[in-house]
Amino acid sequence: MRERPTILGLLGAIAAGLIGFANCSPAESDSDSVSPTGQGGWISRLEGTPCSREIAALLRTWGTRDESLGAPPAPGFVSRYRIPTTVLGEWVLVDVPERGAPTLSRLRPAGVVSVSFDGECRDTRNRVADEPRAAGRVAEAAFGEFTDDDLRSLVSSSTSAIVFYVWSPHMPLSLDGYREIAAACDALDLQLVPLLFGGGDLLFAERAASSAGIPRHGLREIASIELILRDAQVHAPTVILFEGRRVSPALPGYRNWEGYRSFIEAFLQPDSDS
Repeated sequence: MRERPTILGLLGAIAAGLIGFANCSPAESDSDSVSPTGQGGWISRLEGTPCSREIAALLRTWGTRDESLGAPPAPGFVSRYRIPTTVLGEWVLVDVPERGAPTLSRLRPAGVVSVSFDGECRDTRNRVADEPRAAGRVAEAAFGEFTDDDLRSLVSSSTSAIVFYVWSPHMPLSLDGYREIAAACDALDLQLVPLLFGGGDLLFAERAASSAGIPRHGLREIASIELILRDAQVHAPTVILFEGRRVSPALPGYRNWEGYRSFIEAFLQPDSDS
């Protein structure tokens, strides 16, 4: 019997796996802007697997968006798809085994719902409540976390794009890159939100942030399903932009301010020929 997933367990495994996955994938993006239920969409990749029709119906009920991202497969499976929904912070994982019907996991801040299918394509569901966050880590430096609620609040209240910059005190170029991304955002008059890569030394991060000019609110650790599943923690530094319902691919790695500005401008002008 496979172990039931939890939010922290799934996100931790996915984030760790994506680091290696990114090293052997195209740098620009592993996202597919395709319809999950239409002909030629990602669901067509499941043709020939059991219960594909029932899976498509369930995904429509869950409000999945017309895109998917790749991910390293879970143990015992041959492939995995990450699919966002119309609600920031709610995602679906589709795990495809060698034989039998795929398994779906609906990830929300409240917990995980895991759905499998029997031989007659009837679904069985196991709801697993979220594990509590490690409160001691937050209290250690009292900087707090950046959650999906924070993300939704920022995106819904902003009239322009928001630039998120993920940094780590253990990656010196991410400290150098902060001044570069800040200069690019100043030039474009955009809001910059620095966020701390999860799992690092919080007290070291406080000292490093002070020397790099990163503001105190930039010491909040990422605790957002949306950001993690959009590869915000695939590397430090990583840049990702949100503008309403539009989201950029994650951009890992150090750039100078001109490089960051070019990336941001390309996202702001998606129909430009330049």
